[in-house]
Amino acid sequence: MNCDPKELANAARCFETCIPPGMQAAVQNYLLCQVAELAESIQLAQSNQAICERLLFASIADAGPSLTTDETSLIGPGVGSIIIPANSVEVGTTFRVNARGTWARSNGASSGSIDLVTFGLNASSFVSGGIPVVLSNDLCWLNFELFFTFRAIGVAGKAASTISACLAGTWEPGEIIENGGTNPITVNTTIPQTLFATMVLNSDADKYTCINFTFERLN
Repeated sequence: MNCDPKELANAARCFETCIPPGMQAAVQNYLLCQVAELAESIQLAQSNQAICERLLFASIADAGPSLTTDETSLIGPGVGSIIIPANSVEVGTTFRVNARGTWARSNGASSGSIDLVTFGLNASSFVSGGIPVVLSNDLCWLNFELFFTFRAIGVAGKAASTISACLAGTWEPGEIIENGGTNPITVNTTIPQTLFATMVLNSDADKYTCINFTFERLN
């Protein structure tokens, strides 16, 4: 953009000379509206870019244990990365993990449970515990959300976390979905850290399908 005072003065004289006085106000309003629309478009583009930069990974295919009691990853194929690069975080850097999917029993049994859900980085687990809820034989939405914040960095870095599970569907009244976490865990931030999330079902008649798995850096 040319903001030279002489050029601006020439443009002003051209505006006054070339545009009849009766139309100048309307043309000015039109130009102001165009500038406002351009500014709004730039702001929207910057906002969308910030959202894209915040989302580190998104799954594009289902994952999770099906008719097995083996420990199985909840992270399916996706776009982006589940790796936090070495020396890329500061004190206060916060991440969010979402795993959203469905749980069901395929043999029509009346109930079942999940023995183990684990989220962590490299060899360190934020949470590793079961869900002592009797899930119904109806299809249920079962979602997990994890936040973790770095409180210290370096070889002996520390990250504190909270995790919650949310069940939507049919289940026995009074059942509780257990929340848990280890606070804080030791994370060496000078080396790459890979996010992992796994599940172990109570019965090989069960199935958990993780439909959406996302990993975000919030700041």
